Amino acid sequence: MASLQQQHRNYTANSVYGGNLRLVAAALPGNVSSSTTLFATATTGTAPNTVYALGQCGGDQSATACRDCIAACFQQAQKMCPDNKRVAIFYDTCLLGFSDQDFLASTTNSDDQEVSLYNGQNVSSHVAQFNATAYELLSSMAAYIVTMDNSSNKFLTGSIAVDAPYPFIYGLTSCNPDLTPGQCRGCLDTAIAEMPQQFIPNTKGARIAGLRCIVRYEVFRFFNGSTMFQLPPPGAAAIQDDGICFLTSMLLG
Repeated sequence: MASLQQQHRNYTANSVYGGNLRLVAAALPGNVSSSTTLFATATTGTAPNTVYALGQCGGDQSATACRDCIAACFQQAQKMCPDNKRVAIFYDTCLLGFSDQDFLASTTNSDDQEVSLYNGQNVSSHVAQFNATAYELLSSMAAYIVTMDNSSNKFLTGSIAVDAPYPFIYGLTSCNPDLTPGQCRGCLDTAIAEMPQQFIPNTKGARIAGLRCIVRYEVFRFFNGSTMFQLPPPGAAAIQDDGICFLTSMLLG
């Protein structure tokens, strides 16, 4: 689990903003979990005490698991970022963001609501080939996700075969369902382009997670269900399975 907060913008529990946030915390877990896309936004109250919020769960999560995860995000926000007006919480199974400023119209990940994490283990050989293959997978998935029949979910898992000792590289791309295909592609492309700048070049896995889109790759399967997209060797056709969606457990273990 990872959290982000913006300093010096606090509220008190008995304030109008605090009351509006409690209303959002009571309603949003159910609204997200009852949505067909496991995604919902909320706007509660009037300025300057309006609460803007966004929640999203992994598409392979049950409604109960989704509701529990969003509720846990609110609980963690109170523990880790007490009385802070602008907070983002990331689990592998869900994410939550809320603020006193309207961020819902944004179609990109803002720097203060985005986390960059990497696998602590490194590739020891064929580093350049490994990196090129990982980014090829993510870029291909970013291109494919916006063409899917069920693109309203905007979630895709994928893999590509590589040489031993890592038989596969696994990838994940995800956008908020309210983004257009072009907005989703733009958010993913930006996140993928940031990865070489954010991470050491030989890491076995890395991710950039924001409130609008997520990209991730690893040398192990980190998502539930079957792989939806398989990037083939050059000259072969891609294989996809349109029957699955979304993420896994906790972001920081």
